[in-house]
Amino acid sequence: MKTKRILWVILALLLVSSMLFAACKPKPTEEVEEVTEEEEMEEEEAAGTLYERAMAGEFDGKVVTMTGPFTDEDAVKFDNSVAAFEEATGIDIQYEGSKEFEATISVRVEAGDPPDIVDFPQPGLLKTFVAGGHVVDVSTFLPQSSFDNYKDSWWDMAEMAGPDGTITAGVWHRYNAKSQVWYPKEEFDAAGYEIPETWDEMVALSDLIVADGDKPWCVGIESGAATGWPATDWMEEVMLRTTSLENYDKWTTGELPFSSPEVKHALEVLDELWADEYVYGGSEAIVTTFFGDAPTPMFEDPPKCWLHKQGNFITTFFPEGVEAGTDYDFFYLPGIDEEYGKPYLVAGDIMAMFNDRPEVRAVMEFFTKGEAVKEWLAAGGALSPHKDSELSWYGDDIERGVAELVKAADSVRFDGSDLMPGEVGAGSFWTGMTDYFSGTADADTVLAEIDASWPAAGEEPAEEEEMEEEEGLTLAIEHFSIIEGTTWSGAHHRGGQRLAEKYPDLDYVYREEVMPDVSVPYAEEMISEGADIVVGNAEFMGMPLAEIAEKYPDVNFISIIASDPTTKDNFLRVFPRQYQALYLEGLVAAALTETGNIGVVSAFPSVQVIRRTAGFYLGVQDGAELLDKDITVYVKYSGDWYLPQEERDIAATLVDQYEVDVITQQTDSGSPLDVAIEKEIWFVGKDMDIVGFYGWGDANSVAISFDTRWEVLYNEIIKDMMAGEQPDKVLYLGMDSSMTLADGTEIATVDIMNDGKVGVEAISPVALESVPQEIVDLVEQRRAEMMAGEWDPFTARAFVSNGTGLDLEGLAVPEAGTEVKAAGEEPTAEWLLFSFNFDLEGMELLE
Repeated sequence: MKTKRILWVILALLLVSSMLFAACKPKPTEEVEEVTEEEEMEEEEAAGTLYERAMAGEFDGKVVTMTGPFTDEDAVKFDNSVAAFEEATGIDIQYEGSKEFEATISVRVEAGDPPDIVDFPQPGLLKTFVAGGHVVDVSTFLPQSSFDNYKDSWWDMAEMAGPDGTITAGVWHRYNAKSQVWYPKEEFDAAGYEIPETWDEMVALSDLIVADGDKPWCVGIESGAATGWPATDWMEEVMLRTTSLENYDKWTTGELPFSSPEVKHALEVLDELWADEYVYGGSEAIVTTFFGDAPTPMFEDPPKCWLHKQGNFITTFFPEGVEAGTDYDFFYLPGIDEEYGKPYLVAGDIMAMFNDRPEVRAVMEFFTKGEAVKEWLAAGGALSPHKDSELSWYGDDIERGVAELVKAADSVRFDGSDLMPGEVGAGSFWTGMTDYFSGTADADTVLAEIDASWPAAGEEPAEEEEMEEEEGLTLAIEHFSIIEGTTWSGAHHRGGQRLAEKYPDLDYVYREEVMPDVSVPYAEEMISEGADIVVGNAEFMGMPLAEIAEKYPDVNFISIIASDPTTKDNFLRVFPRQYQALYLEGLVAAALTETGNIGVVSAFPSVQVIRRTAGFYLGVQDGAELLDKDITVYVKYSGDWYLPQEERDIAATLVDQYEVDVITQQTDSGSPLDVAIEKEIWFVGKDMDIVGFYGWGDANSVAISFDTRWEVLYNEIIKDMMAGEQPDKVLYLGMDSSMTLADGTEIATVDIMNDGKVGVEAISPVALESVPQEIVDLVEQRRAEMMAGEWDPFTARAFVSNGTGLDLEGLAVPEAGTEVKAAGEEPTAEWLLFSFNFDLEGMELLE
């Protein structure tokens, strides 16, 4: 996997983590030490503000507890930033950071034991606690000097609705900014281009670049399961520049619908700027270009595009060796309508107060001062919202420059999608922008669908439903992607539905688009609502569940196995033996190829990918031997599971340059199938009956596919739990394991399946005309033997290394020609799951 994409798993998902807990309903805290009226009178009579009294030593020896998301390096930077205050006042600020603090703070508040101060990296979760009456209104004690030290709009964003009216819920501590346009400075200056001061000037600059034969804008909104979020940022920028702050705020709360004239106009403005002639690669590249790769063409010689709007974090995606101020620089994204001035789009941390004591008030007042982040500014990684912060404090030139732009702004507003409910801001808004800019839906349809996804205002579960004690079990699945139109999450979702149909006492609940930083908070939320089994349906977001297994001993956590062998008594690992069905597909593929060339569009080297490809390849080898054919299997990696454009390019290359006439994939987009249809060659599917379940292609293009039934794996765990037994820690089930569905149908864990048909009937009738009877017979024989547990391709065949693969820790790829396993020797499940790191001899791995 590309380093940039690994970074994005961390970066892109931090953009959405705070909004995913709107369903939390904390109970009022009961034992909070509050400031009494008598103490308040004494404070009023005392000289100076709480901060001044603290600096005079009045609270020496007092302790103030805090929690938030700062860990590792950020925790050190925070401690350094408060050290001088602690030394001067004698107050001990005890900060305990956690990457899952959103979930732990919910538990602590519910238990009546919140820390004194909590740092919220985004205000979504804070609003929930304010609504529950748990947060102290800082406007009741902060002096006017604290309010004067911020732009008014910072305080506007701190106002939230409590049970008795609006309160000022906290103070802003640090932020990052998004309204910058980056450009290749040296080439920009050499071309004679000038920094635009207005939107019209920016459009004129775009026209000039077009006239010079280039594309002005570098744009990409592809981001895996989070595809579309960069477009939502752009929409927020345009909204701030074409309508009032009041309308923007109403838009983020649902009072101003997406179908309103204001939002429609913003989309029209953005659509004009992203016109085909303005965007590198044309408008069709917007949806397929990874957001981290989008600015890269700026640094080519000569630049392929010249302008890229993104937050200040984007520099981490710039090519190595480029220097700020020389190779690149930035300017403020200009305003559009003078009436709305110069707004800035930001995201940041707000400190909220849960326990009201004088020393806590003093710390909160300290956080309203620039000195509270001075050391952090010097170390880098923060911007200060405080007016008294000096630009000379910044240790990073880029951050200093961005801070200077924000200081000059008329107003600031928080990222709108982060303020919206999760199903909108990180759901329909993302997908809607993707659908619109991909051309699959028009504006009216997209905006109406986003409005329809908005939760009904004030919607709460009936009291009796909240209090009812549920019987039976609840299965909760966290899907890493959306469900609709995906083979992987779609198969898991179908499994959950089938299990709920089979067992009257089993409920199935789920969350979509769950990433690593929110898998634990989501799990704890669903556990609080009664979940007994929690599944992370991909390893990268399932593994974090191991961290809370001991905390919830009565819950069984499940993660898909891809590389990590971790298990605990109630942290289980599951995977299907998909290689068995892939072997049968390989037999059919061998029969269908006329050129003798078969292509595999693959994601990246991993044990899972290598193992699956090996199953397919063994089938091809056996088919070739039976038919006396000379067949080559070409494999080329795209770099990730879901990269539609890269997958399309690879598929086309395999057909055009390597003359493959049968193609399959170990990736997730439909692009390889599209190419197969266009080139009129055979396609072999994976993971799900893509024709029968989704209607992708037909029997004229899909020769065969296979279906994974995750419900068979989960069924084994559910049966054990219902019997009062603890399930096995590792389940690696194949075609010899099955279950009976509610309608009486018996299904195996995996099986060849196509257009609703299973077994040899899964071979396309059109393809069947080209498949010799001996192959059909062998498919039927091997399938029956695997169903009976009497034969397995990985046992029957020898494993000889190709010399290519993936070096694992302590396990290098065996040299070419090495026999790693002899024919007839049965490999252990553990070895197949965690140590199968080499390609089989004879495969062609393309660069």
